[in-house]
Amino acid sequence: MASVSVRLQQEEDTSRRKREENVFVEILGEIDRAPEESLDTRREDELRDVEVKEEESEAGDPAWLRRRASQKKKLSHSRLDRVRLRRIEANARERQRMHGLNNALDSLRKVVPCYSKTQKLSKIETLRLAKNYIWLLSEILSTDQKDI
Repeated sequence: MASVSVRLQQEEDTSRRKREENVFVEILGEIDRAPEESLDTRREDELRDVEVKEEESEAGDPAWLRRRASQKKKLSHSRLDRVRLRRIEANARERQRMHGLNNALDSLRKVVPCYSKTQKLSKIETLRLAKNYIWLLSEILSTDQKDI
């Protein structure tokens, strides 16, 4: 019984890996599309892809995944280099974005009153505390306005 479960898990893992690889190949195909290609042509291709996706093979893989897997061999080294370079640049931009976000959260932690000075608040705790603090200050201001 356990060996059947292990075998089924291995088959699912293999199938999932193949699908992920094929989706990557599909993404590469989308990235490398010619810029002069018209929107109508792209929409037709997308509609055709949707129709093909609905067809299932006997192995359980959609036909579009099998088609994209066969296209994997067509990727040239220069195209792969371009994709890798784009990925590296995107990762660098994301890293800079995250550093900026973390710096902003650190600044927010400094101005929001906290019950514990020794333990650093998580991102979500910082945002919730800031929201509640702003709400409390608004309430104080509104009650002061009513008293005047």
